[in-house]
Amino acid sequence: IDMGLGRSVGFTDGVRRALGRDKGDAEDFAAQIDELLGWFEGTSPTGVHARPPEGLTVPPFVLAMGEGADIAARAGLPMVVGDLRDRDRMRRGVDRYREQFRPSAWADEPYVVVSGTVAVADTPGQARRLLIPEAWSMAYSRRHGTFPPLPPAGRVES
Repeated sequence: IDMGLGRSVGFTDGVRRALGRDKGDAEDFAAQIDELLGWFEGTSPTGVHARPPEGLTVPPFVLAMGEGADIAARAGLPMVVGDLRDRDRMRRGVDRYREQFRPSAWADEPYVVVSGTVAVADTPGQARRLLIPEAWSMAYSRRHGTFPPLPPAGRVES
Protein backbone atom coordinates (compact mmCIF):
# COMPACT_ATOMS: atom_id res chain seq x y z
CA ILE A 1 0.00 0.00 0.00
CA ASP A 2 1.27 3.46 -0.84
CA MET A 3 -0.05 7.02 -1.03
CA GLY A 4 -0.27 8.71 -4.41
CA LEU A 5 -0.19 12.47 -3.80
CA GLY A 6 -1.28 14.56 -6.77
CA ARG A 7 -1.32 18.32 -7.24
CA SER A 8 -4.55 18.28 -9.21
CA VAL A 9 -7.65 19.37 -7.32
CA GLY A 10 -10.00 17.40 -9.55
CA PHE A 11 -11.16 18.33 -13.01
CA THR A 12 -14.84 18.91 -12.24
CA ASP A 13 -16.50 21.47 -10.00
CA GLY A 14 -18.40 18.69 -8.21
CA VAL A 15 -15.21 16.87 -7.25
CA ARG A 16 -13.60 20.11 -6.06
CA ARG A 17 -16.65 21.00 -3.96
CA ALA A 18 -16.74 17.51 -2.43
CA LEU A 19 -13.09 17.86 -1.41
CA GLY A 20 -13.59 21.40 -0.15
CA ARG A 21 -11.03 22.69 -2.64
CA ASP A 22 -10.90 25.06 -5.55
CA LYS A 23 -8.52 25.42 -8.49
CA GLY A 24 -6.23 27.79 -6.59
CA ASP A 25 -5.47 25.18 -3.91
CA ALA A 26 -3.01 23.42 -6.23
CA GLU A 27 -0.64 26.35 -5.61
CA ASP A 28 -0.34 25.24 -1.95
CA PHE A 29 0.57 21.63 -2.78
CA ALA A 30 3.95 21.62 -1.00
CA ALA A 31 2.38 22.81 2.26
CA GLN A 32 -0.43 20.26 1.90
CA ILE A 33 2.15 17.45 1.54
CA ASP A 34 4.00 18.70 4.63
CA GLU A 35 0.75 18.75 6.59
CA LEU A 36 -0.27 15.26 5.49
CA LEU A 37 3.15 13.72 6.15
CA GLY A 38 3.14 15.38 9.56
CA TRP A 39 0.10 13.26 10.42
CA PHE A 40 2.14 10.12 9.74
CA GLU A 41 5.26 11.39 11.49
CA GLY A 42 3.37 12.64 14.56
CA THR A 43 4.62 16.20 14.01
CA SER A 44 1.38 17.90 12.97
CA PRO A 45 0.73 21.12 14.92
CA THR A 46 -2.99 20.27 14.73
CA GLY A 47 -2.46 17.10 16.77
CA VAL A 48 -3.86 14.93 13.96
CA HIS A 49 -2.07 11.59 13.85
CA ALA A 50 -2.49 8.94 11.16
CA ARG A 51 -2.19 5.48 12.63
CA PRO A 52 -1.59 2.79 10.03
CA PRO A 53 -1.46 -0.75 11.42
CA GLU A 54 1.47 -1.29 13.74
CA GLY A 55 4.76 -1.62 11.91
CA LEU A 56 3.32 -0.47 8.58
CA THR A 57 4.86 2.56 6.91
CA VAL A 58 2.77 3.96 4.08
CA PRO A 59 5.22 5.29 1.48
CA PRO A 60 4.19 8.53 -0.22
CA PHE A 61 4.71 9.03 -3.96
CA VAL A 62 4.18 12.38 -5.65
CA LEU A 63 2.26 12.05 -8.93
CA ALA A 64 4.23 14.57 -10.86
CA MET A 65 5.33 16.38 -13.95
CA GLY A 66 6.61 19.95 -14.07
CA GLU A 67 6.33 21.72 -10.73
CA GLY A 68 5.25 18.53 -8.93
CA ALA A 69 8.67 17.03 -9.69
CA ASP A 70 10.34 20.02 -8.04
CA ILE A 71 8.11 19.65 -4.98
CA ALA A 72 8.88 15.91 -4.76
CA ALA A 73 12.62 16.63 -4.96
CA ARG A 74 12.51 19.29 -2.22
CA ALA A 75 10.41 17.03 0.03
CA GLY A 76 12.66 14.03 -0.61
CA LEU A 77 9.79 11.89 -1.88
CA PRO A 78 9.60 9.24 -4.61
CA MET A 79 7.89 10.40 -7.80
CA VAL A 80 5.51 8.80 -10.29
CA VAL A 81 5.41 10.13 -13.85
CA GLY A 82 2.35 9.16 -15.85
CA ASP A 83 2.25 11.45 -18.88
CA LEU A 84 4.29 9.94 -21.70
CA ARG A 85 3.00 12.18 -24.51
CA ASP A 86 5.90 14.63 -24.29
CA ARG A 87 8.90 12.42 -23.59
CA ASP A 88 11.42 15.26 -23.74
CA ARG A 89 9.46 17.17 -21.09
CA MET A 90 9.24 13.99 -19.00
CA ARG A 91 13.02 13.44 -19.23
CA ARG A 92 13.72 17.05 -18.27
CA GLY A 93 11.40 16.72 -15.26
CA VAL A 94 13.04 13.49 -14.12
CA ASP A 95 16.53 14.95 -14.59
CA ARG A 96 15.57 18.07 -12.62
CA TYR A 97 14.03 15.90 -9.88
CA ARG A 98 17.23 13.84 -9.60
CA GLU A 99 19.45 16.96 -9.52
CA GLN A 100 17.37 18.74 -6.87
CA PHE A 101 16.51 15.70 -4.71
CA ARG A 102 17.12 16.10 -0.96
CA PRO A 103 17.22 12.89 1.10
CA SER A 104 14.47 12.61 3.69
CA ALA A 105 13.00 10.18 6.20
CA TRP A 106 10.90 8.88 3.30
CA ALA A 107 13.68 8.26 0.74
CA ASP A 108 17.49 8.29 0.84
CA GLU A 109 17.84 8.79 -2.92
CA PRO A 110 15.70 9.76 -5.91
CA TYR A 111 13.17 7.12 -6.95
CA VAL A 112 11.11 7.43 -10.14
CA VAL A 113 8.26 5.24 -11.36
CA VAL A 114 7.15 5.70 -14.97
CA SER A 115 3.51 4.75 -15.47
CA GLY A 116 1.76 4.30 -18.78
CA THR A 117 -1.19 2.65 -20.44
CA VAL A 118 -0.28 -0.41 -22.47
CA ALA A 119 -2.53 -2.54 -24.66
CA VAL A 120 -1.27 -5.90 -25.90
CA ALA A 121 -2.96 -7.61 -28.84
CA ASP A 122 -2.15 -9.51 -32.02
CA THR A 123 -2.19 -6.37 -34.16
CA PRO A 124 -1.81 -2.62 -33.55
CA GLY A 125 -5.44 -2.13 -34.67
CA GLN A 126 -6.71 -4.61 -32.10
CA ALA A 127 -4.60 -2.93 -29.41
CA ARG A 128 -6.10 0.47 -30.29
CA ARG A 129 -9.61 -1.00 -30.06
CA LEU A 130 -8.82 -2.23 -26.54
CA LEU A 131 -8.07 1.37 -25.51
CA ILE A 132 -11.24 2.91 -26.99
CA PRO A 133 -13.50 2.32 -23.93
CA GLU A 134 -11.07 4.08 -21.60
CA ALA A 135 -10.61 7.00 -24.00
CA TRP A 136 -14.40 7.28 -24.40
CA SER A 137 -14.90 7.25 -20.63
CA MET A 138 -12.32 10.02 -20.14
CA ALA A 139 -13.93 12.17 -22.85
CA TYR A 140 -17.39 11.56 -21.36
CA SER A 141 -16.23 12.46 -17.85
CA ARG A 142 -14.77 15.76 -18.99
CA ARG A 143 -18.12 16.76 -20.52
CA HIS A 144 -20.41 15.37 -17.81
CA GLY A 145 -18.30 15.39 -14.63
CA THR A 146 -18.71 11.67 -13.90
CA PHE A 147 -16.99 8.49 -15.00
CA PRO A 148 -19.47 6.04 -16.49
CA PRO A 149 -18.80 2.30 -16.37
CA LEU A 150 -16.41 1.30 -19.14
CA PRO A 151 -18.31 -0.13 -22.12
CA PRO A 152 -17.09 -3.37 -23.67
CA ALA A 153 -14.45 -2.85 -26.38
CA GLY A 154 -16.10 -1.94 -29.66
CA ARG A 155 -19.40 -0.83 -28.06
CA VAL A 156 -19.04 2.89 -27.44
CA GLU A 157 -22.18 5.02 -27.47
CA SER A 158 -22.56 8.77 -27.07
